[in-house]
Amino acid sequence: MRAGSFTRYVHPPRSYGCLEVLERVIFAKNLETVLALLCEKSDMSATRPDEIGERFESLRAYRKLPVGRVRRNQLLTNGEIAAAILGLTSDNPQWAGHAALVLCNLRPVGGPDSSFLGALTLQGSVELILADVAARKSVTKLTASGAESSINSNGFATLTYEIGSTRRRAFFVPKEASSLQRPGAERDFDHDRLNSPMSKETSFNQAFF
Repeated sequence: MRAGSFTRYVHPPRSYGCLEVLERVIFAKNLETVLALLCEKSDMSATRPDEIGERFESLRAYRKLPVGRVRRNQLLTNGEIAAAILGLTSDNPQWAGHAALVLCNLRPVGGPDSSFLGALTLQGSVELILADVAARKSVTKLTASGAESSINSNGFATLTYEIGSTRRRAFFVPKEASSLQRPGAERDFDHDRLNSPMSKETSFNQAFF
């Protein structure tokens, strides 16, 4: 994402990958259109025409997107775009702001040394993907969920990426899980052991990035 280099797209070409479009589309209304197109085939049921707009209102309520009619015409930061992407994980659009608040703040299992390129949070990881071409090309899949991952703590994510010919995974958990953030914790971490007996996950695959 290059500050000061942008083009307004109302209906981006469908042949573009998500972030190829986002390099040019960094206004809230345009981003809303892009994400709506990307969500079209994400489920058997169709996405409601106003669903992404409803999610964006929730994100504004949590100050994750610019608030007010005047500020809606300002360029979005990488952090705001990351929040909008993670806000897609909530089944209920009215909870998108809360979902983004929780997921953006997830911390890497094993600490920064075991994270994606040293990112301190999940939001930081997505910002790196948005900002750096090499980081973007290394990503295979990002999976995130707002399900209860431990007692009274929600949210978890897995970022799969490749460095050279080696595939790696970075795991993210709530900041309250401090024991999982110590160096080396990733070696014994079982990402399949969750507190919730059922969880719904949202995956952003290679085509998205």
